[in-house]
Amino acid sequence: MRHAGILDRIAGMVVGTPRDIHGLEDPDVSPTLAEIVLDVLGDRDIPVLGNVDVGHAGPNLPMPVGIRAALDATQRTLSLLEPAVRQASEVGDDQHS
Repeated sequence: MRHAGILDRIAGMVVGTPRDIHGLEDPDVSPTLAEIVLDVLGDRDIPVLGNVDVGHAGPNLPMPVGIRAALDATQRTLSLLEPAVRQASEVGDDQHS
C-alpha cells in the first residue's frame, strides 16, 4: 500500500483482528500489530481503528468498497455515509447516463 501511494490518499484506516500470525503475541520477539501499523503510516496523522472483525479471516463483516464513511477512532465507530447497495434500477440508470 505504501509503495502504491494508497497511504497518501487515505483519511483513516481500519485494521482487522490478526488471526494466526505467529510472533505477534510475544512483543519481545516481534513488533506488535499496533507498532507495525504505526511504522507503515509514518508521520501521517489519521485515525486508526484496530481489532475490527474485517479482513481475510473470519469472523469478518462485509466492507463495501467505494463509498464514503466516517471513522471515529476515539468512539471506536465506523459509519457508512451512503448506501452500500442500490436497487437494480438505480444501477441501470448509472450505466445509461
